[in-house]
Amino acid sequence: MKIGIHGGSAQGSVDNCKRIGLDEVCLTLPHGTQGYVELDALKKAKNFLADAGIGTMSGHLGSFPGQDVMTGQVDAKLELENLSRTMDSLGEVGFYSVLNFAASLKPPTEKEEEKYWARLLDYYAKFVAMAENAKVRIATHAFYYPDRLVQDSNHL
Repeated sequence: MKIGIHGGSAQGSVDNCKRIGLDEVCLTLPHGTQGYVELDALKKAKNFLADAGIGTMSGHLGSFPGQDVMTGQVDAKLELENLSRTMDSLGEVGFYSVLNFAASLKPPTEKEEEKYWARLLDYYAKFVAMAENAKVRIATHAFYYPDRLVQDSNHL
């Protein structure tokens, strides 16, 4: 059975997987203090789970783009560079997909919403190119809150 889990210690995750009979997980990616997933840390996490008999062909990226990028407070360049390094690492260790939570914030006004969408689409165009280069697919998770920029279709 394949399922996505996140949080807790690595050993706790292994114990939970064994308890409920899972053989593959969507790994919460080990972001370093630099803002990207280091190749060595990713290999270590993947090998730890593999040694326990648990596969990791996909990862949980987090929430990108960040709030500062979406609000226009900072240029997306550094965040995109870090994301590119992460995607390269994922491709190198054989991950086939990555889960991303997109645009978790709500625009403050209708006028701002247009700017947010433009920033998000520009960001995703670059993100998709990185993913294609690394041969990693992107899964995007919507939010259940009707006031978020990207939301569950049940709330549209």
